[in-house]
Amino acid sequence: MFNKTEIAKYAVNIVVAATVTDACCTLISANTELEKDAKIVELPSAVVGYVVAAKLRTRTDAMVDKTAAKIKNFRNRKDTTK
Repeated sequence: MFNKTEIAKYAVNIVVAATVTDACCTLISANTELEKDAKIVELPSAVVGYVVAAKLRTRTDAMVDKTAAKIKNFRNRKDTTK
């Protein structure tokens, strides 16, 4: 099964892809006559979003690992002080 860190990594990857996709849709619709929710705008924007998320995956995974380690250390310190 998946642990919490792997789920967080997947969630961060999806958030990055969605954010980039939305930004691309906005950029295309602002600079062309096409509407933001037209399929010809959504599909390429989604591809760009997922490619950017894939390229950033090593960095986002490292950030999630670092954050998980800090949370784990904080919880361990809190448990030992009781």
